[in-house]
Amino acid sequence: MQSYGPNNIGFWIMGFGLLIMMIGIALIASWTANIFYLVTGWFVLTLGIACLALGLSGYGRWDRPPVPKVRCRHCYMLNYESAIHCRKCGSNMF
Repeated sequence: MQSYGPNNIGFWIMGFGLLIMMIGIALIASWTANIFYLVTGWFVLTLGIACLALGLSGYGRWDRPPVPKVRCRHCYMLNYESAIHCRKCGSNMF
């Protein structure tokens, strides 16, 4: 069974982001031991949030192909809204 691939690599990135966020929160919570933990914790937390957002960005609607919505007047073939000519008969869409 494949544990990574083009369909689920975003889950691995999001999981890594959550792990980094937890490490950042732990560093921030223990800032009394060393003030450097506070600065490093905020940086690591920001990095974790960025990884989480990067993993989520692969599932946006802009990744999906456009859906044909306009019918040709001559052959009634569905075409994209941005089409100038019909894909089937080649007639003008306007």
